[in-house]
Amino acid sequence: MAEIWDLIDKDRNPTNLTHKRGEPIPDGLYHVVIHCWLISRDGKFLLSQRQVGCTDPLLWERTGGSVLSGETSREGAIREVKEELGIDVSCVPTYFVKSQIRKHYHDFYDAWLFVVDKDVVVAPQQEEVRQTAWLTVEEIDQMDKNAQIVDTSRYYRQVYKFFKENCQ
Repeated sequence: MAEIWDLIDKDRNPTNLTHKRGEPIPDGLYHVVIHCWLISRDGKFLLSQRQVGCTDPLLWERTGGSVLSGETSREGAIREVKEELGIDVSCVPTYFVKSQIRKHYHDFYDAWLFVVDKDVVVAPQQEEVRQTAWLTVEEIDQMDKNAQIVDTSRYYRQVYKFFKENCQ
């Protein structure tokens, strides 16, 4: 079944239009994408490595995807974490980090931060996730220097700063 997204304008106002994934989005219209950052109380990020055969194969990233028609941004974030990592984050401390328009992608991405226990059971979706790891920001820095991080996840230091200032 094809994914259907709600379309919004440049000011994030609903347009009452929907869009089928894979088709071109008309100029001036956007959809919402969510970036889901999972972090432990001691400041380690749970990142996943992309499967071979996916976009950006073998690179590491935060979880994410598109918000489906009728979902809120937060609901989409919770669903994506459950689908990709098998973790229910509906009842953990949740923080909205930021939203940013990306005109070249025809989207707004909303960054969410979920504070989870490191002993949470992770059940990765095998089609998309090769493996997962709990990583310090310094370990991610090294991976970033080695070009092992998906470009759209390279603002991890900003998320870490948000965590230190707002979540402890």
